[in-house]
Amino acid sequence: MRYEKPGRSGWAFQSGQKTATGGELYRPSIVGGRYRVTGVLSQSAASDVITAVDVREDRQVVVKRIRCPDRATGSRLRQAHQVLSGLRAPEVAPVRDLLEGKADSWIVWDRVSGVSLQDYRESLPVANGASFQERWSHVGPVFDALLHGLETMHQSSLPHLDVKPSNVLVGPDGSPVLVDIGVAEAGDAGGKASDGYSGPLVDMGFLAPEQADGDPGGLLSDQWSLAALLYFLISGEKVVGGDDPDQLARAYGQGEVKPLREHVTDTPEELEQVVLRMLQWQPEQRYEDLGSVREALKSYTSKRSASSFQLWSVAAPPLVGRDPFLAFFAKRLRELEAGKGCVLQVVSDEGYGKSRLLAAFEEVARSDSAMTVYSASCLPGHPRAVLDGWFQPPSCDLDEPPPEDLVEQAVRKLAGPTVLLLDTLEEVDGISWARIHRTAAEALDQESSPPLLVVLSGRKLPELAPRIDLANPRLFNVSLPPLSPADVADLLRPESNDDDDIAVRDSAAAMLCEETGGVPGKLIATFLGEQREGRLERDGRRWIARVGQSIDEQVPSPRPRELDDLLLLLLTLGGSVEVGIGLRGLPRPRAEVLECLDWAFRNDLLSFRVVGDRWFMNITEAGGSLSEQQATQLPGLNERAARWLEGNGEYGGLTAERTAVHWREAGAHQAAGQAYLRASRANQSIGSNTDARRLAALGRTLLQRG
Repeated sequence: MRYEKPGRSGWAFQSGQKTATGGELYRPSIVGGRYRVTGVLSQSAASDVITAVDVREDRQVVVKRIRCPDRATGSRLRQAHQVLSGLRAPEVAPVRDLLEGKADSWIVWDRVSGVSLQDYRESLPVANGASFQERWSHVGPVFDALLHGLETMHQSSLPHLDVKPSNVLVGPDGSPVLVDIGVAEAGDAGGKASDGYSGPLVDMGFLAPEQADGDPGGLLSDQWSLAALLYFLISGEKVVGGDDPDQLARAYGQGEVKPLREHVTDTPEELEQVVLRMLQWQPEQRYEDLGSVREALKSYTSKRSASSFQLWSVAAPPLVGRDPFLAFFAKRLRELEAGKGCVLQVVSDEGYGKSRLLAAFEEVARSDSAMTVYSASCLPGHPRAVLDGWFQPPSCDLDEPPPEDLVEQAVRKLAGPTVLLLDTLEEVDGISWARIHRTAAEALDQESSPPLLVVLSGRKLPELAPRIDLANPRLFNVSLPPLSPADVADLLRPESNDDDDIAVRDSAAAMLCEETGGVPGKLIATFLGEQREGRLERDGRRWIARVGQSIDEQVPSPRPRELDDLLLLLLTLGGSVEVGIGLRGLPRPRAEVLECLDWAFRNDLLSFRVVGDRWFMNITEAGGSLSEQQATQLPGLNERAARWLEGNGEYGGLTAERTAVHWREAGAHQAAGQAYLRASRANQSIGSNTDARRLAALGRTLLQRG
């Protein structure tokens, strides 16, 4: 899975995404001759929200289908298209297209990556008894961005009318984006929104009271919904409670709001009064507009800085220059269906896009329902993670050596034609390579059942000989070449179709290709630098080469005061740390963390890499020692890291030991002991009995202490 984490709703939903309704594929499968439907996010009697690919521009989009729109709805859709297609506000998802047919209308947005606001709020390192200031350091920048996005829409007299947690997606750099818009649906007029409510429970209670009573709403309705989001972000509670439509209707009928200080006792009175005025039940009693809200909150809002330009915070560009490899892989899949297994070795230096290519291989393989596909990677410092998921031999006695045919037993448990995609193998350890090596030998044995296609990827790989004959015709070696100027041109877009603008695009492509040697990783880093300096502008998944927009001299930004503290604290977690831990686990306001990470990246103190669909930051330079104050923060930091890891797929399996180490450093002996026991069982499952016994002993010892 890519960064997009499955949310309760919203446009980031990928896992389990519906591609069929009632057993039938969605119809039409192509919208407007260019948008190929890939999944269904939600459906109702009056509208659907679907995911699609713009086949003309290789762009991921979200399409909202409105059935039989009336005249007022059609007018609103045209206004939304006109305003949002040219808004260029990073806090609002841009509209790409509007298709109006005889029966249905289709409005098209760029696909937005991120987690829902509800999931984001739950992931924050904010305890129940946290002070207002600690809460505000995390949620203040999010509110400020949402306020700016809505204010920008309102300046064009366009209300959103559906501001709620599932319509706010927060990206990996902490930047929120408003998606979708409220559209009156047939049958809603005059009815109450709380009657027969069928949306996600988390979205209950964010609709303005007048909308809940059946009024279409307006600009002041957005103000109420925005205040409801702010109330929720600060307190973790909803303005209007209720877990079912009846409770919701009663809560709206009361027309009362609990003061924020009943939830967070040290909330400043000035801010509380602003929120309560925004939440007035009668629209005329609220602020005149959002500009007045910003003025009332001027001591709490701040000048917004540009979003981070880090690799991990932008949508991945198209995979260019790799079509021959995808065609080659598709041919191997056809042979696999015919019972012919093979082994592919993909070996290239850092930055050539091996992980991106394997992700594309995985997408091609999963499109064939007859295939079983497994994808795994060595994680920094945890090489055995590469065995997670697919290597599952029968359990064996912990006190006995594993059987000699352990690998063969594991392979026989695989069902049908199977594809194994194993990445970052330059970090593999001996026992893991022994398992992988023998599995590759099974793939080349044409008598093996089931047939296997094994892809081994890394900067360098251990030797396959002598177990495998290197002259075997079913063993293929793939080395990724650098991109050509034509490939780089495919990552750029001209400002227009004029010959002069196309020539500017081609000239920029040739220059950038020569400067970076055509290495994809270096290219994207250079693109981000050019974007920061105004010579390139991001447009979806590509960049536009600008003329006359360069900034000749950049004033260097000062070294952030908190940088040394952050680098030292990151070092305590190891030299390679997930970006998610840094953003959600460090005891600093998110804005400060982003500023420090961006400065460190631009000054070569940090580098970033993607491993197993996760972004890691690697410290390249840091010094000093922990101060007494920093040492007191370490237990809480390790606890946050452990909780983040457990919440992101490392509760068990071959990486549970890493979680156990953090629990141990946090002084949580019971949690550490349980994690060590989970890690022991995982190592036993792959036949690593020595490590299994060591981890089990550690776990039992810590449980006795607890």
